[in-house]
Amino acid sequence: MKPEIDAVPEADAVCHFCVCVCVCVCVCVCVCVCVVLIQEQLMELDCVLPLKALLKKSSPVWRESAVTLLSTLSAHPPNNDVLVSEGLLDDIGQLLRHQTSVTIAHSCKIVSDLCVSSAGQQAATESLCLPALLGLLSSPSLSDETSLHVTSCLHHLMTWDPLKSNLSATITSEHVSRLVKMSGQTQKPELSHDSAAIIGSLEMTQETVRMLRPHYVTVMEFLSVFLKNKDVKLQHLAIVTVSNLEKDGGFSSLLAGSELEALLREVHAQTEETRRLLQMIKPLSPSSVHP
Repeated sequence: MKPEIDAVPEADAVCHFCVCVCVCVCVCVCVCVCVVLIQEQLMELDCVLPLKALLKKSSPVWRESAVTLLSTLSAHPPNNDVLVSEGLLDDIGQLLRHQTSVTIAHSCKIVSDLCVSSAGQQAATESLCLPALLGLLSSPSLSDETSLHVTSCLHHLMTWDPLKSNLSATITSEHVSRLVKMSGQTQKPELSHDSAAIIGSLEMTQETVRMLRPHYVTVMEFLSVFLKNKDVKLQHLAIVTVSNLEKDGGFSSLLAGSELEALLREVHAQTEETRRLLQMIKPLSPSSVHP
């Protein structure tokens, strides 16, 4: 009697097996890729194109494994010119449409890393990254943690003039409303800070002023909370934001005689007093500052 021949695995089983193998490989590589030498070897093997291909797969497992590895590579600055020239930001702009916490978190990290260079900033403006990031602001399904990745990335991008101009020109009333709402969630300090920092960085064009004016009272409320906070970073953010918004005479009119103005005067007085007291101290010698 002839022995039975094992059946050939079904296509679905083979595909599932391939996915498992791919994920295991990506996880192992992500663990090892923190070593600079291994990163250099991966880049020499032209790993970017295969990883970009995985970003287009329908399975979230493939996409998440690939974007995780790419975000690890983007954290190493010498890799970034290659990642930009290979058009990675185009793919990240597309990937941001798949709203999973893993893809959003790592995509935001990649965008932040690659936009440090002028070439990266140019590539970002020519891709779907900026509209996609703004679109995520309006998504009601995002968790606070995922929203923080988005606002942190946008806050970082607003520090570069070309990106600030682009974002200021494309932001909508819906985005502004969402940013104001998150800024007011002062029980979530990081999310509140980054959202307010985006508002404070907007270019005060006529259109921006039109979108902000309905929210000035709410904005003044959370800026007052910032000034009352002992965190100097929040106080500085409030001052910078007021300075930017004062470019609109409508805001200046509301500020006059308000609690916010009184708090600004208090902070100014405290700063002057601190400066006066510091002048009483003998200058520190270099050896005491840098032991």
